[in-house]
Amino acid sequence: MILLFGKPWQVFLDDFHRHKVWKIGDGRSTNFWFDKWSPDNESLISLGNQAYVDTTLFVRDVLTSSRDWDIVFLTNKLPVDIVIRIIVFTPPMDSYGS
Repeated sequence: MILLFGKPWQVFLDDFHRHKVWKIGDGRSTNFWFDKWSPDNESLISLGNQAYVDTTLFVRDVLTSSRDWDIVFLTNKLPVDIVIRIIVFTPPMDSYGS
C-alpha cells in the first residue's frame, strides 16, 4: 500500500478533491451545469429541478445585466439550499479573466 502523509494514497486523493476550488474567472468558459464549480465541488446537472436544461449555459449566463447573480433563474432551476450557497460567492467579473 502506498502512503502519502501517513494515509493511503486514495484517501489522500479524496481529501484533496474535496478541498480543491474551481477557478471560474469571468465565467465565460465554465459550464453552469456540467463543470464542478459549485460550493460542493459537484456538477449541478443532478441537482436541477427540471426535465430540460440548456447544456450550453455558462456561469456568466446566469448573471443579470448589472452582473449580479440572477436569483430568479437560480431559484427556478435549483434547490434553495444550493442557491444560498452559490449567491454568497462574488459573481464572476470581466476583470477576473477567463
